[in-house]
Amino acid sequence: MSTTAKHQQGTPIALLDSLEKIQQKFEQKKARQAQQLLEQGYTPELVRELEAEAKPRDPGKKVSPHKLGRGATSARLIEQAQLQLFEGEQRGDFKQFNIEPNSEYPSLLARVPVFAPGQRSKMAARLDKDLAMHFETGWGKGRKFGPPLTIYDEDTLLAILGLRQRQLVGVGSKMPMPVMHPGNPAEETNVQVVFTTIGEIQEFLGLTKGGSGHNRRLASVKRLAGVVIEFTRASDPAMNSVIKGGSFSTKIIDLVTQDLEKESCLYIQLPPVMVKWLSHSYTYIEMDVRRHLTDHGKAIHKFLASQRNFNVTIEKLKEITGSLLPKREFVRVTRQTMKTLQSIGWCEYSIDGNGRSKPLVLKGSRLPRRGASQAASRDLAK
Repeated sequence: MSTTAKHQQGTPIALLDSLEKIQQKFEQKKARQAQQLLEQGYTPELVRELEAEAKPRDPGKKVSPHKLGRGATSARLIEQAQLQLFEGEQRGDFKQFNIEPNSEYPSLLARVPVFAPGQRSKMAARLDKDLAMHFETGWGKGRKFGPPLTIYDEDTLLAILGLRQRQLVGVGSKMPMPVMHPGNPAEETNVQVVFTTIGEIQEFLGLTKGGSGHNRRLASVKRLAGVVIEFTRASDPAMNSVIKGGSFSTKIIDLVTQDLEKESCLYIQLPPVMVKWLSHSYTYIEMDVRRHLTDHGKAIHKFLASQRNFNVTIEKLKEITGSLLPKREFVRVTRQTMKTLQSIGWCEYSIDGNGRSKPLVLKGSRLPRRGASQAASRDLAK
């Protein structure tokens, strides 16, 4: 209906003009936000979903408080996050860059048992007097503080890493979540940010959205945000300048968002050490391979993926993966995992020894895979 027609029905022209201007501004703002989201790596489907949630509602239409709160919070989160990043860049706090994830995973985390296969309830026995889990392998020594993490939580992290969109470079204290350069607080540092949803994480992992899986995955994100890893030794060239000063600690992720149960979007920041690993000391974890494996199989595959060639005793492999299985059962699981990996063309292998007078030793090498990245991990000192 035109402005003139509406005026004939009794609506003042001045009010109609104001309403039309407001509507025009809203449409312009929505178009700008949609373009910004696309530039930051959002899929068109997710942008449309967010636009639908942000659409002005009919004042006369009843909407449940829960539904209204979720949509309004989601739209407000995106708007505030975008505005915060834009204003920070304009002030010169940091610069923004697009990033394109390619299945990178920190090699050091692939070689220490931070994420263990098995039930979370059985991991309490590993905690020390500080309620921290001690770990030590040939590549790293330290403690993990916070809730126990399983392979399920590692899947959550892999999805988050695969959905990264932006890298920020600048003053650590000015980042969305204030941080410090791991080696020198006075230097510029790097963080990466992720805007995503629980549904998008589930979809990345090949799982269905909604249902009980939504709350379980959200709890996993919270666990990741509640963990701090302390290293007192790390065979990692990328961290040599840091480890010289003693131990170093890092979180896995930071949650910029709050009241997560009410939000359909997650605003996640990866801290400087994680960014350093993902840029300089990483392993490629192929999700299409990982989906063929059990939790123990995923733990074994993760470690082997960090080695172009592998030669490790089964006993040492059990320690590196953090398995709680009896030795005989772990041997059986390892044999089954290696058969699966060989059958899909991921590796060639042999298991030598008899487990009595001669220890069982897993030997082999990764094979080139068509359609998969052939770049090896940035090998750490072995």
